[in-house]
Amino acid sequence: MKLFTRRIFAFSVLATVVALVVAACGGGDATPQQDQGTHVPAGAATPEAVMGGVPDFPNSKYGGTLLRSKPSEGPGWDSHRERTENTHDIIDSTYDQIIMVDPHNQIGGMVPQLADSWEISGDGLTYTFNIHPGVKFHNGNDLTASDFRFTYEDVVLNPPEGMTSLHKGLFASAETVSAPDDLTVVVQLNEPNAAFLTIIGFGTMHIFDEQFIAAEGRERMQQWPPMGTGPFMGEEGSWEKGVSIEVFKNPNYFVEGRPFLDGQKFFFIPDKGTRIAAFLTGQLNFGVRPNVAEAQELMSKMGDGVFIQKAISTTWWDLILDTLNPPFNDIRVREAVAWALDKDGMIEAVRQGLGAKGGTIAVQSGWELPTEELNTFAGYSGTREENIVKAKALLADAGFPNGLVADVWTRQHPSYVDPSTVARALLDEVGITGEIVFAEQAVYFANQKDHDVWDIMSAGHRYTGTDPNFMIPEYWLEGGSRNSAGYSSPEIASLNEQQKRELDPVKRKDLVNQIERLQLGSYAIAVAYYNIAQYAWASNVKNYFTHSAYNANQQFRDVWME
Repeated sequence: MKLFTRRIFAFSVLATVVALVVAACGGGDATPQQDQGTHVPAGAATPEAVMGGVPDFPNSKYGGTLLRSKPSEGPGWDSHRERTENTHDIIDSTYDQIIMVDPHNQIGGMVPQLADSWEISGDGLTYTFNIHPGVKFHNGNDLTASDFRFTYEDVVLNPPEGMTSLHKGLFASAETVSAPDDLTVVVQLNEPNAAFLTIIGFGTMHIFDEQFIAAEGRERMQQWPPMGTGPFMGEEGSWEKGVSIEVFKNPNYFVEGRPFLDGQKFFFIPDKGTRIAAFLTGQLNFGVRPNVAEAQELMSKMGDGVFIQKAISTTWWDLILDTLNPPFNDIRVREAVAWALDKDGMIEAVRQGLGAKGGTIAVQSGWELPTEELNTFAGYSGTREENIVKAKALLADAGFPNGLVADVWTRQHPSYVDPSTVARALLDEVGITGEIVFAEQAVYFANQKDHDVWDIMSAGHRYTGTDPNFMIPEYWLEGGSRNSAGYSSPEIASLNEQQKRELDPVKRKDLVNQIERLQLGSYAIAVAYYNIAQYAWASNVKNYFTHSAYNANQQFRDVWME
């Protein structure tokens, strides 16, 4: 038990939830199907492109404002520094990438955005992009190839001292970025990277205005309004702190006829029940995330006026263990935690069934181990009674016949309460007892890698994308930005280098499967479940669906309202 100032949560209010889990049996094989529920069916052929890969939608309408909500503002507006949805949901539509994930195809594929076309050399090391002419930033500055060189080299790869770069690790295979002329960008890699196009086009690799930052300073990017080239733009005075923030149609957007919407307005509503009520009364028309009961209420009261999409997401919940110090530096103790975590029970109790069992590679990403192999690892099969016996036997073998004490440390946030409380109860059952420590947000984020603070961290995470390069480096390599467990394996590192360079998708998948086996077998992280997400919006909002990798489709360039 680590020494730390505690705020202990009273468990009585969740007694029924805990009882539900304790009574649940393991071994269920949930393989839910992804319900695209979209006005433009995922995977369907899109209309013929009219320019730069942009489809034409002859039935589209102009006008209207999406009325959305977020629990709060993010800590800042620099998209290469901030990770939270509370930042990105608001600013992603104000920027463009060099290319983008096809917004109309759930199963993937990259399409042009700021680059009209690109070529890849035969050795897979040189990428040449041809930039669309005449693109302007919101301040009127011309977009040139130099802005790409600046963003990739000076913002992503070599951020100013004291500033973090979310994408530095992902972009590490880039050796140089050059701008031989105003409309040509050449990226030279130091090794082949099978995921490179995905990396530079996956929703948050925004291009910054070099001239603007030279004049204003990099810290300006944390301030409102953002300065991008996207279909929507912020304005001075459009952010009322703690109340709302608004982005407006970019009248000079380089894609002719886009966007269709007049704008998007976000209201800051911390309480989810209040957000649902606002949606029911028409004060919001997009983007609430109902649970099972809330979705039933929306459909009952709104009928055809509501559209609900259900999809497995890349968001998951886990218990992260301090692998560097006793007792969890002992793999037997870590495996005991894996047997203790009743995944089926947690899915029912915490998610009301809206969850799927998965490993360290995202469910339905196409890269994950098959279910029958996943079930060979601790905690993925067997009854609750059988798994408790296995967990206690491992603890006894590790020298803890009477159990041990280890607190569950987590974030003080409404969405963290239920899974952490349920996990605490499940651990108690096998003899790993202790308290729940709820850390204030700033303390939580500052101490996620401080193993003097916690033994077990209960946390939610999201993979940015569905390529393995979004799933392995951050969490499983030494020095990874989100490797809170402290676990590292030379074998995983070696296999990761191989999979990055492997251009044959069949061979690459085999390498990724080998990595996942090692990750699962380390028991450094006990994955509880992946969320099956539900999204609701008014049925007059057309031409949108949420990708399983949430950030892949947040630009709203082609969305309209009837």
